Amino acid sequence: MTRSRLVFLLLIAVAAGCVLAATPAQAKLTGAVWTTLPDGTAVDHNVYAAKEDVYLNAGPFSASGAWVPDGDYYFMVTDPPGKKLLSQDGVDKRMVKIRNGMVVQPGIPGDTPIPPYTNHNWANDARRPGNVTIQLMPYADSKNGEYKMWVTPVANYDPNDPGAKFGFIPSCSKTDNFRVRRGRLIIFGHKFEDLNGNGIWDPGELSLPDWEIQLFMKVKNLWVYQTSSFTDSGDGSYVFPITQAGLYRIYEILKSDWAQTKPGSPNYYEINITKAMLTAGTPLGPYDFGNRRKVPQLAVLSGVKFSDANQNCEWDPDEGTLAGWLVTITAGTMPGGVFVPANPQPPDGNSVVGPWTVPTDANGVWEKADLPRGWVFEVREEQQPGWVQTAPCDQAPSVNVSAQDKRWYVTVPEQVPPGGDDPYYIVLNFGNYGCGRIIVYKFEDHNGDGIENGSDGPYSGWTMFLWDANPPNGLQFPKLLEWGATDSTGYIEFPQNPEVCLPFGTYLVSEMSDVNWTCTTCTYGPWAIDVTITPQDPVAFVEFGNHYAPCPPPV
Repeated sequence: MTRSRLVFLLLIAVAAGCVLAATPAQAKLTGAVWTTLPDGTAVDHNVYAAKEDVYLNAGPFSASGAWVPDGDYYFMVTDPPGKKLLSQDGVDKRMVKIRNGMVVQPGIPGDTPIPPYTNHNWANDARRPGNVTIQLMPYADSKNGEYKMWVTPVANYDPNDPGAKFGFIPSCSKTDNFRVRRGRLIIFGHKFEDLNGNGIWDPGELSLPDWEIQLFMKVKNLWVYQTSSFTDSGDGSYVFPITQAGLYRIYEILKSDWAQTKPGSPNYYEINITKAMLTAGTPLGPYDFGNRRKVPQLAVLSGVKFSDANQNCEWDPDEGTLAGWLVTITAGTMPGGVFVPANPQPPDGNSVVGPWTVPTDANGVWEKADLPRGWVFEVREEQQPGWVQTAPCDQAPSVNVSAQDKRWYVTVPEQVPPGGDDPYYIVLNFGNYGCGRIIVYKFEDHNGDGIENGSDGPYSGWTMFLWDANPPNGLQFPKLLEWGATDSTGYIEFPQNPEVCLPFGTYLVSEMSDVNWTCTTCTYGPWAIDVTITPQDPVAFVEFGNHYAPCPPPV
């Protein structure tokens, strides 16, 4: 048998697993599964106060609804994409029985009691007598408080199916997303399709799932990305737990072929959270986003935010992108080469000349569509602490595009040039490299064990050196960057000048050598310690220990 034929037959066997293991009615589950409180009460926006409050419910959601087929079912909890299993007990401990369209208690006549009920609590459903609810705990915390519950027939469970999620085949399963508050306060909202473009969620307009909503917080006059939430597949809702007072903004990541209608101008929500509001814990919202499918675009500006590790002002193949940065676009004119913003307050109250602020998505991409023609657009990034901008570098005008003072300037003509694209599309990239710090602590290591303990203590006045471990221009040896002496507490910080940037990368820390002293903590040969600073760990702490072992006097 040929390999291709074998693979084909295996695929048929796998596909048949979902269909043959169940009756035709079970091939695609009918009825509904959802989460409730223990007594069967629904929770607004599926947002629960605690993980222990979330219970599985199933059956017909209404009197006229379809029933879940009778049988034995497994359930689990994952993150929303289904990539991480969060349930913390075995699948054999996560079983429920459904009889006559309802979840039943253990030990009903004619059935063997289900062992999992000893592991998961259950409660009577006050809304539907005879139905019980099953607690989903135990399951681990998700990264952002968002979860997905899965239910699948035991007969369809297949941990070896390559398309299954931990044995749960999506086409044979029912799911429901829910959230658990991680802080004392939440901001929530929805995403909807604004069919008539009036900025109002009218009856008959549907919610939009799987849109990215981003949260920013103002830190020292800079808007800093905090986290993202993806709208729910049921009601299009999103939620952000808030644990710190401050000024916040909420943006959506636009998808191609869509235009934002709510909010209008500005295109974000700004919310000031006070300590009193945190204490009260009253949910804030809804902060809804409306979108309408685009009419033909007028002009589009787009680009990528990248990490310019080698500081050459170009996006090289080995350099990554940066999510959660803000880019601001403003329309205006440029008489004599000097940009003059247009009046941002037209009579109708809706700005057609900006400024507009858009965030970079998970891939570092930003985009602003539906821009009016006949203007010069200034495009700039909003700075973030600990980073230095490199791109764009200054360049003379070329095809209506120039760069000055780390900003792009684009002239969009009234008419599309002959043979030009419509929409008028320009890609403008921004590059940055990050800055970090290295804190060195020098101590005398009396017993030479490489650990400060006992009578060990700081050593002041010792000269320390900082080297670039990967110097540019093809140098074969580390390049000396700076040096200085430890203070009275044994510390020295590089760079010593706070106005100087120490780019992310790998460095060496060494000392002024002395034949009577031996380094006890060195990792780079017997004389230095190598250390790396990154965007995730911008501040590195280095302990430099020395043991005093005087050389014997000459004979």
